[in-house]
Amino acid sequence: MLQHLDTLIAFAVVMAILSLMITLLVQATSALLGLRGVNLRRTVAELIDALCPNVAEHARALATEALLHPLISDSNFANLGSYRWKSDSHRPTSNSNWPKLERWRLATAVRPDELVGVIEAMAKDAAGRYPEDLRKAAAAVAGTIAGAADRIAAFRVWFDTAMDRASQRFAAQMRLLTVIFSAVLAFGLQLDAAKLLERLSLHADVRARLVASADAVAQQAAAILSPSSSAIPWVYSEAVRELKQQAPEASGLPDPPAFTTRLDAEVWLRAQLAAGAEPLIRRYREIVSSKLAAALDRLEDQAGALRAELSESRLTLLPDPYPSGRALLWSMCPLNRQFWGILISAGLLSLGAPFWFNALKTLATLRPLVATRQEAAEKRAS
Repeated sequence: MLQHLDTLIAFAVVMAILSLMITLLVQATSALLGLRGVNLRRTVAELIDALCPNVAEHARALATEALLHPLISDSNFANLGSYRWKSDSHRPTSNSNWPKLERWRLATAVRPDELVGVIEAMAKDAAGRYPEDLRKAAAAVAGTIAGAADRIAAFRVWFDTAMDRASQRFAAQMRLLTVIFSAVLAFGLQLDAAKLLERLSLHADVRARLVASADAVAQQAAAILSPSSSAIPWVYSEAVRELKQQAPEASGLPDPPAFTTRLDAEVWLRAQLAAGAEPLIRRYREIVSSKLAAALDRLEDQAGALRAELSESRLTLLPDPYPSGRALLWSMCPLNRQFWGILISAGLLSLGAPFWFNALKTLATLRPLVATRQEAAEKRAS
């Protein structure tokens, strides 16, 4: 009985490690593609289109300009290049380097009051920083929203609904990436779930090492999956503490709370500093940029720790020798029994790291009880 449970624990450890690696890969891909900012821009454009259909052709441009505004964007690339132009002749061309960074310069979160404020500022742009057609479109949207209290209340309802849709869309994209990476990893490693269970059942030494590493893997999973320990929010609060040490003007700031976005941190700093806040805000952004590199190193370190746990078990997942091209294609053929074993592995991995984290905790909790009962049964039998 204990051997069977240990086999399941070892299998859960392997699946948890691979799932956590997939989670880190999905997070990196999301950041690389700027999916949060792109999703938010699409949602804001749809919101503008729904509120003011007569400016539908300018909805995407309005959404882009609003989310590129330095007071809105929480991106570390927000200040790269000019987010706006003084006239049509200054508008960036397709050959400019900065438009290529546009998706990484977009804000990943925005509040309704902030969105309205930026659109109203665009409509009142007396300096001619925006094209005339964009200013007119902004004025039309601002006129639709502003005014009576019932209009503002209706806008907030529309805004909340749109943000819910954005969250659902982003979650669906993350889910799709998880499924894709699970399939790629399973077929790339030729990971047959049935054969893996058989190997763990037959090799007691490998099974014992994996069971011994269950606690360490669970701790790694908790560190990666817990929102409170996410690298990016941690950076925002830590950067405020470093600002207090570097700038005498900020030394009197209270200990910062936990921030969800960089924008939250900057709003908090402006409220605390009042006059003369902007130079310190710029310094704060520099500190955040430098610390984000350390945060990414932290994620890389977590991935390295997971690989080390797998290496210490001496379980070889990559086939040696690796299948040739023809054999690899055959493994992807439904007529091959191995195909279904690999497909099951891909399905199990696509359940996600949280599932395997909880499964591992549950199985590890059961082990002392099963071990005690087996030991008592053996004593009675002797």
